[in-house]
Amino acid sequence: MKARELGFRVLWGRCLESEGVPAFWPWSQLIRELVAEIGVELAMEMMGEGATDIGTFVSEVRQQMPEDTATWQGGYPASARFRIYESINRFLQAVASTDPLLIVLDDLQWADGLSLAVLEFIASELSGSRILIIGTYRDDEVTRCHPLYGTLGELTRLVQPTRLPLKGLSRVEVGRFLAETAEFIPEANLATSLHAQTNGNPLFLSEIV
Repeated sequence: MKARELGFRVLWGRCLESEGVPAFWPWSQLIRELVAEIGVELAMEMMGEGATDIGTFVSEVRQQMPEDTATWQGGYPASARFRIYESINRFLQAVASTDPLLIVLDDLQWADGLSLAVLEFIASELSGSRILIIGTYRDDEVTRCHPLYGTLGELTRLVQPTRLPLKGLSRVEVGRFLAETAEFIPEANLATSLHAQTNGNPLFLSEIV
């Protein structure tokens, strides 16, 4: 990846459309990845007192605590949420002071409310930091009553993010896609037909191919 060539440490967090997904799921994924990369001892040092808060949703951190870190079932009490947001942010900022971070959050339309709150908190602290965040979401699923709708508005107020709408491939690009993935030169009417059926969506095209 180009970002790694430029010296970034790249972390991925993926939101899931599934019942029973734990709170903070995308953040717990990338924190686990980060702990594995830099080592538990250094990670705990960078977390400092915040390790107690992060340990409530990252088992690898909780196992390093001298006593069992508190966990909450059915949601996190309001008194704990701010501490968790701040602890995540401080840890990521500490890591970024050594290596700039590129954080990729996939499928934000499925993110839980607490994960979106963490995103808003970190965005409010991005000024002067070495953290770049990329979020992907399906805009046709984000209506005014969707939780992500409010988060997008807040991000616009905080950091004025760059939005890059991803459109489907054109008919010519569909033909090129078929040539590269199926390894044959398609007739023009085939590319036209598949473009009409899929609107140029690469995922749908891949499934058909």
